[in-house]
Amino acid sequence: MNQTVVIGDVLTKSKDLFIAHFKDLLIPAALAWGAGVLAEIFVPIEDDPEVFFSAFPEFIGAFLLVLIIQIVASMLLVMMSLRAIRGQEVSLASAIPATDRIVAYVVTSILVGLLIGFGFGFFIIPGIIFVLLFAFAAYLAIDGKAGIFESFGKSMKMTKGIRWQLLGLFAIIVVLTLIANIIPYGVGMLVSLPFTILMISTVYNMRLPLLSGAQPAPAESSSQPETNSDAGSQTPTPSTPEGGQQ
Repeated sequence: MNQTVVIGDVLTKSKDLFIAHFKDLLIPAALAWGAGVLAEIFVPIEDDPEVFFSAFPEFIGAFLLVLIIQIVASMLLVMMSLRAIRGQEVSLASAIPATDRIVAYVVTSILVGLLIGFGFGFFIIPGIIFVLLFAFAAYLAIDGKAGIFESFGKSMKMTKGIRWQLLGLFAIIVVLTLIANIIPYGVGMLVSLPFTILMISTVYNMRLPLLSGAQPAPAESSSQPETNSDAGSQTPTPSTPEGGQQ
C-alpha cells in the first residue's frame, strides 16, 4: 500500500534540516547563485538578431559554463540534502559522488529537462505530467539506485499514488521561487534553492523503499510504542475444574 505524503510533515522536516545545515548548504547554493549572476552578465539576451549571431560563439561558451556550474551546484545540494536526511555527515567533501554517478546524473538531468521543456511546448499539460512522472529520475541516478534509462521507470514507480501531492509540493516550490526572485540581485535563491531541494529529497527518501517492495518511510521518524510480544503471543491455558470429570 502506498503511504500518503503529508506535505505539512515534509515542510516541517525540511525546515528543521535547513536550519540545522544552513551553513553547509549555503556553499553550493552560493555557487548556483553565482552561476545565475554570470548568466546575466555574460549571456545577455539581445533583441537584435545580427548582434546575437555575431556574438554566438561567446554566447555558447558562456552558456555551457553557466550550465556546468549549475549542474554541479544542484548535484552537491542533492547529495548533501540526502546525507542530512539520513543522519550522515554533511560536507562538500562527503557529498562528492563517484564519477559514474556524476555522469549518470548529468545525462539524466539533461534528458529530463529536454522532456519537460518539450512537454511545456505542447500546451503545458504534458510538461507538468513529465515533471510528476520523472521527479526522482536524477535523484536515483546520483544516489546510485538506477542507471540513466532505468531511473525513468523507477521514478514512475516511486511517484505512483502521490502525484497529486507532488503537484501541490511543486506548486509551493513555484511560489517560494517567485517570492525569492523579488529580492534584489537574486539573493533569495540562497534560501529557496536548498530548501526546495530538501523538500524533494525528503519525499524521494520516503518513497525509496518502494523499489525493494517495502513500505515507504514516514517523513519524520516517530517512536512506535513497543508491543509486548510475549503477552500478545501467549495462549491462556484452560484450567480443568476439579471434579469435573465423571
